[in-house]
Amino acid sequence: MILRQYGRDELDGASHAEMTEPSILEVSREKRKMPPNYVWPLSNTTTPDEMNTSFGARIDEDCWDFHDGIDLPASIGTVIHAMRGGKVHHAGPGGSGGFSSRHVVVSVDDPVDGLVYNVYLHLASIDAAIVTGNNVTQGQLIGTVGDDDATYPHLHMEFRKGTVKQIGSVHPLSYLPYADTPNLSAPVSDRFNRLDAFMAARLLFGAHSKLEGDLKRVEVDLRHGTRVLATRVVDFDDCLPDVIAHYTLSVFIDNAPTPIKTETGTLNLSKAETTPITFTI
Repeated sequence: MILRQYGRDELDGASHAEMTEPSILEVSREKRKMPPNYVWPLSNTTTPDEMNTSFGARIDEDCWDFHDGIDLPASIGTVIHAMRGGKVHHAGPGGSGGFSSRHVVVSVDDPVDGLVYNVYLHLASIDAAIVTGNNVTQGQLIGTVGDDDATYPHLHMEFRKGTVKQIGSVHPLSYLPYADTPNLSAPVSDRFNRLDAFMAARLLFGAHSKLEGDLKRVEVDLRHGTRVLATRVVDFDDCLPDVIAHYTLSVFIDNAPTPIKTETGTLNLSKAETTPITFTI
């Protein structure tokens, strides 16, 4: 079994033939059309804050789940700054705005991707000026680090592209500035599980620095000798599934036992904030 890691820059510049050669590549930020226009929320500079859990799949309390942002550990009360100027989309306590912790969501106009939502979670406090609808400048005080609905004090921050829904979450290191240096060690096999004809492998990476948490894409070749049987690919920015809803609409007149018209269809609930259905009689 051969594992390959690809950085965003390497993927953009590599040919298909190059990509199929087994190698270990450090993961880097997706190529941007212009330099990053964001600051880190704790340092309020282009110097990366210490990271804990990064973006992507993880094991949480012995279960697999997907972490939609990056966690920045800090003591309670540490000041949080706006990563980019924009407008407060929502700010409030847990149980409001679709969040379980005290939070701030700022909509920003990204020079490449357009509408992007910056999400700040687990806050101890929210600054008095951070009110829904108010404008925010880059570096402005947002609030303070807390442990609201968390097991330890940290800031969980997300970038949601094009929609405030969780389905829009993308890797924050596509936007935030950081030094892309070799950080991940070669993986070693950690555990293999077999169920009937299926087998799952868990691979263990080491990370030398908590200033980088940028694993973006993993490819695994399944081999018999030198022959490649199959290739499994995980791209963390493309692993949230579409949410498909099936619907049936029927129109009845008065108490008639049968409808005068029935229509069925499907909706992709992940693609838009609202999806209108047109029904003509």
